[in-house]
Amino acid sequence: MIAAVSIVGGESMDRELMDPSFDTKTENITAIAGETAELRCIAENKRGYGLIWLNPRKTLISKDESRYIDDSRISVERPNIRYWNIIIREVRFNDSGEYMCQINTKPVLIKRINLFVREPKVPARKVSMKSQGHEDGPALFYWFACCFDAGFRSLPANWKRILEATRQLNNPKRYLADVVEHRIVNIVESLGTLIDTPV
Repeated sequence: MIAAVSIVGGESMDRELMDPSFDTKTENITAIAGETAELRCIAENKRGYGLIWLNPRKTLISKDESRYIDDSRISVERPNIRYWNIIIREVRFNDSGEYMCQINTKPVLIKRINLFVREPKVPARKVSMKSQGHEDGPALFYWFACCFDAGFRSLPANWKRILEATRQLNNPKRYLADVVEHRIVNIVESLGTLIDTPV
């Protein structure tokens, strides 16, 4: 803290000039891919000091209110005089990492925020099937194609395993009829088959 005395019109006026400060505690923020992430930096008594944001690759995002990074998804937003937030729209997985808000005091004040971007929760979908069967020994063996709703990758290898598992069922025809009424998670769990993760 620096105490200063100024004389205006022959009168003494005491004032205190507080050093810039903000909470330097590291924060962890989780965002959903495709949505908006808000990283907050609250600076008290910034005065004439410069404030910058750096991304996980140490690229300069912004200085004070000016954006430097060539990414239109990112902007500086100031809901009030103390806030120096950055907003990341349509956040991506490669946006994950440690962001730093810094004020160029001596020593430099740093606010660290770890951004974690995770996949959206894809609602379980009913399975659409096309099937044709023929007698294969004691059990009816169905060759079928399964179409997933958007959000899942093609699973040719996994479906081969599902077909092989279906061969072992006592009544695959009944099983396939039941599958139509079950969700994808139940199908996978019942067969013990792994699927790719949602995109």
